[in-house]
Amino acid sequence: MKLASLLGRHRIDPVMEISFRRVVAKSDQSVISRYVDIMLESGAGPTVQEALKNPALFSMIIQLSLLAFAHEDVPLANATVTAIENILRDSGAGLEATPDYVSLLGTIRACQQQTTAFQWLWYYDAVESKIRAALETSRGDDQRMNRAVKRRRIQSPGKAVPKSITTRSMPFAVFQTLLMWLQSLQSFPEDRLLQIKSDTGLSTIVIWCHYVLGLNVNLRLSRGGDIEFGQGLSSVYLEECKPKQACSSLLDAADKHEPLFSLSASDEDPFIRFENRADAYGYGLKILKLATSEVRELQMCSHWIIGRGISLFRSSITSNNDEGPETVLPHMHLTERKVVHAGSFLFALDHVDMALVETSMKESLKKSKDIKIIMSKVNWPSVVAILLTFARIRDLEQCINLPLSTEAYWQLQKDDHGIEKFDLNASSPLPDLIVSFKLLSRLLLGHCFSDDYVKPAVLISAWGWSLFLDCIDAADPVDVSVETFRVMQGVPSRRGVRKTRIIDGPNDVRLSSTLGETLDHQDHVTYFPGVSTAKRGPVLVGHHGSDAFSITQSFDWQSYHHLDKKYKIGFREMQNLRMAFDVLPPCECEDSAPEDLKLIDDIMCGKSRLIREDRHLGNIYKPRWPEPGGDLNASQERVFVKRFLGPSAQGEIQHPGAPSVKCSEEDATG
Repeated sequence: MKLASLLGRHRIDPVMEISFRRVVAKSDQSVISRYVDIMLESGAGPTVQEALKNPALFSMIIQLSLLAFAHEDVPLANATVTAIENILRDSGAGLEATPDYVSLLGTIRACQQQTTAFQWLWYYDAVESKIRAALETSRGDDQRMNRAVKRRRIQSPGKAVPKSITTRSMPFAVFQTLLMWLQSLQSFPEDRLLQIKSDTGLSTIVIWCHYVLGLNVNLRLSRGGDIEFGQGLSSVYLEECKPKQACSSLLDAADKHEPLFSLSASDEDPFIRFENRADAYGYGLKILKLATSEVRELQMCSHWIIGRGISLFRSSITSNNDEGPETVLPHMHLTERKVVHAGSFLFALDHVDMALVETSMKESLKKSKDIKIIMSKVNWPSVVAILLTFARIRDLEQCINLPLSTEAYWQLQKDDHGIEKFDLNASSPLPDLIVSFKLLSRLLLGHCFSDDYVKPAVLISAWGWSLFLDCIDAADPVDVSVETFRVMQGVPSRRGVRKTRIIDGPNDVRLSSTLGETLDHQDHVTYFPGVSTAKRGPVLVGHHGSDAFSITQSFDWQSYHHLDKKYKIGFREMQNLRMAFDVLPPCECEDSAPEDLKLIDDIMCGKSRLIREDRHLGNIYKPRWPEPGGDLNASQERVFVKRFLGPSAQGEIQHPGAPSVKCSEEDATG
């Protein structure tokens, strides 16, 4: 590969080489469905496996992995091609050695997927913590020297740390300089020095030069003095500068006054964007730390948000159940305990103080000025939405290192989750499964997110992780969960081909044209004859463009008084069907009941239908039975009742002479 001829010349620090090789060499496969021959593959794929055998490719992969972590893929690929073109043009060589943009972009994305297990974030935390400590020391010295400066009680870390540290992407001029001259520094460590002035990306430069390539670095901050990375004389002198004044110079150690090479930033330079990310574990704490650094306030705010999440959950339960907040409707997997557990995960808490949570739920935000100020800075309804989203994830503990965009968080609005600001009484609806799946997709995809990209998908993959709905392992719509989804490390793969999405293929079943028999003119009740005797057909797998697998499940449905039919349905459509409809549970008729009083799902056939009666207290449905002597279907069938809100927020299905069966907004399966 052409890029390997440039980056592959760099010698990787032995400690980094051993650590990186040990982590990324591992690979694994996970089954996500009993019915689809698509696996989740994590770890080394073809790109990394080849690099493990080739020293030059291995050097390139390590450096690309770092650069891809700190920069967006498309701007990084564009900047790399432009920088190499500039280097070749200045050297008088032909441009034939310039890497192909499309191939380079594919390699960068492969590095993101296949090396995600290596925790670059740990290196950034170490470097940035060391810089913050130097800044705090300098700030303390300034305060002792100037007693007139009043120390604020609440300090924003975002304001305390300069943009040169918080922005991890490098200026283009610095990036091109490092591509050109890092190999020279390694080849002539005593004869060459590199001076860099940069207004952004200081931590990335330190990690690249020192931790990856083993060069000693001296970092000079405008306030905070010098920080040494490595022992002995430094070969890289890095200095913080003002915006748009980035420049670099290669010097001869014997004559430091006359640069051998210089490069300065210009308005024509391509801009290399970055997207800051944080691990899912403690993600909410990262958000709160942008508003306060006080440990006590962080604890109060985290418990306050957990309390608001519980309030929202309880209000959704009590609106459908009169037995209190602890009662969970049948087959409802989202529980208060899961909300609390998600809170401990989101805010990295060893223990959730439930007494403090209950107290915060009873205390008005207006009475707590400190919390009110902090909450106004962090858009707390979005944090509550993320809390409830985490509560829907199965095996949340496996998502500790899930890399979520912090930039995407600040773009969240009420329309993305539906939660309004409330004080003591929750009034917003609980975000459902589809809303939660879309919300987490936004945080994972970051700048690549679009509604059209996520809407048809049953699985979304980015950064070596995948989010997918449980319907991918469902036999029919009745088996589909409406409360939980899964997050696992790996990308979808089939027969050696990797993709980033799984979407529905062509199908016959859609909510707009449901194949079942409409038993009510208002389309509230739909009967699917023969579903219980349906035979699963093959799963049809295809390709959609270059990024997605398309899958369709086929069924042979044998229905009473109907010809056998073949239908195809996509898994996302199956999920949407289950989200839009409830399934009536069996009524509690006695075994001795006459034939015409059997279970509703036992007697529905071509001649059965329901009539609707409007009442001011709700929408009542009564079955109209076949005439005496009419033939009944002995097989169990499924009756889907479309979710809707009547005046009483409930619909009721009544069976003559039997207990009524309620169809609420929550999940019920029969």
